[in-house]
Amino acid sequence: MKFNYKLAFFLLSTCLVILLGLVLPSLIDDKQELLPAEKNNFVENRFDFHDALKGVSSNSAKSTFPYTQYIKSTNYHEAKNIQSDLKILDSLLGDKMLVREIVSIALTDSLYYRDFSTIEKLNLDSLNYTLQWAEKFKHYGEADASSENQLLFQSIYDFWMSKIAKNLSEYSEYNSGAKFNFQFRYLTAKCNEKRYNVSVKVTSLEKVIQNLLGNKWAHLFEASWNQASLLQKVICGFMIVFTIVTYVFTLKGLFKSKK
Repeated sequence: MKFNYKLAFFLLSTCLVILLGLVLPSLIDDKQELLPAEKNNFVENRFDFHDALKGVSSNSAKSTFPYTQYIKSTNYHEAKNIQSDLKILDSLLGDKMLVREIVSIALTDSLYYRDFSTIEKLNLDSLNYTLQWAEKFKHYGEADASSENQLLFQSIYDFWMSKIAKNLSEYSEYNSGAKFNFQFRYLTAKCNEKRYNVSVKVTSLEKVIQNLLGNKWAHLFEASWNQASLLQKVICGFMIVFTIVTYVFTLKGLFKSKK
C-alpha cells in the first residue's frame, strides 16, 4: 500500500495544533474580573466596656477580656471607632500598653480565628476584603499622633499582610488553576509590592511551558538535560530523531508528488 505523505503531514500538524489549543488558552487568559468592593461593617459600637470589665483588675484583663464579643459588637473598620475604644479602655485600666495589647489580640488573632481558622473559609473575595481593610492601618499609624497607637496600627497591618500572603500561598496549593485567575494575580501582586511575598507553586510542566513562551530555550534545555536520567535522555534523543526523520520523509514525499 502506497504511503500517503499528505495525509501523514496533515495528521501530524493537526495533532500539534490541538495540543497548542488545549494549553495556550489557560496560560494567556487575561480576562479581568471585577474585584469586590470593600465590605463595610455597619455595626454600631454597642460594646459596653464598663460592664465587661466590672471588677476586673489590670492583671487579669488580658486573659478575661471578651474578645469574641468585642469584635462581634463593635465597628472595627473605622479608625475613629478604634481610637474611641482605646480612650475608654485607657480610662478604665490605666495602662496604655496593656490596652493596646488587648485591642491588638482582638483585631489579629481573635479575628483571624473567627474568619480564617479553616481552609474551607479561604476564598479570594474574603481575602480581598481583608486586604482592603488591612491596608488602612498603614495610613492610620502614619496619621495618628500617639506613638502607642502608631505601634498598634503598624502591628495590625503587619499581622494581616503576613497572614494574607500566607493564605494566598495555601490557596494556590489547593487550587491548581489559581495562578491563572486575575483576582489571585492581583492580590499576589499587591502583597509582593508591599514586600509580603506570596509563594506560588509551579509544576514542572508549567515551568517548561513558561520557558517555551518566554523563548528561554537555553535554560529549558540545560535544566531538562541536567535533571533527566540516562534512560530519559535516550528516549528524548530517539523522539527527536524520529520526529526529524518523519518530517523529512513527509516533506520529501510531498515534493515528489508535485513533480
